[in-house]
Amino acid sequence: MGSTVRLIPHVDSLEALLDLLCQVYATRFRAVALGLPLPLRFDSTPPSRSELATMRPRELEMARRRWGERAGPTRAMAGGLDTLRALQNRTEASVRTALVPFTAGRATTDNDARYRFDSLPAGPYVLWAEARIGDNDYTWWAETTVVAGDAMQLSLDSSRLSGSERFCYIR
Repeated sequence: MGSTVRLIPHVDSLEALLDLLCQVYATRFRAVALGLPLPLRFDSTPPSRSELATMRPRELEMARRRWGERAGPTRAMAGGLDTLRALQNRTEASVRTALVPFTAGRATTDNDARYRFDSLPAGPYVLWAEARIGDNDYTWWAETTVVAGDAMQLSLDSSRLSGSERFCYIR
């Protein structure tokens, strides 16, 4: 089964909505992270899902060393890290939920990751597709402009691979 490719009109209201979702996510992430028994250290951008996964063992070990064998702070640290992972999952789902209603066209890729849209209205669009290959999630996010009555036929390739900023850098 191929991946679903969505064509979304590029509109300012969508950008504003996605920016707001990411601001809310970052604020909540910081609040939970700073409330942990041993605060996570990160720059202005919360860590991605994979970065948080690599932080987890290190932060739990630091909590164990700091409080010895008392389970309370270590358990609180583990629970806080799980809360952050759940926040990432909810935010990613919220972004998807926000994007889907804007979809102007859908296509499914064939076995060679090719897709086609026919008879598109003119204007600026964003191409959005996602795929899971093995343990890795990939997002394609590319701006494009369609000429009136034009068709679009392309392949999902590494040149269009991006979009982590649209998913609040969680991916």
